[in-house]
Amino acid sequence: MEAADEGCADPLGRYFAAVAYLEASSVAAFEELAGWLTERGAPLELVRRCEAAAADERLHTRWMTRLAEQHGGRRRA
Repeated sequence: MEAADEGCADPLGRYFAAVAYLEASSVAAFEELAGWLTERGAPLELVRRCEAAAADERLHTRWMTRLAEQHGGRRRA
């Protein structure tokens, strides 16, 4: 995976680092979508669901980052 920590010798560390990076990217995407929908007057429930999805992705990012670190990997910023 392109987002993998290539300096990590453990394949699991590289894998979890890459997944953590992608999860973090999802946070930004859901936040951007929520803003875009808000600007266009979308239903509040839809905006709230995007915000909830961003919160879920933050949690996933933390989990995957911890797993990466347990295997010697580091998530890219």
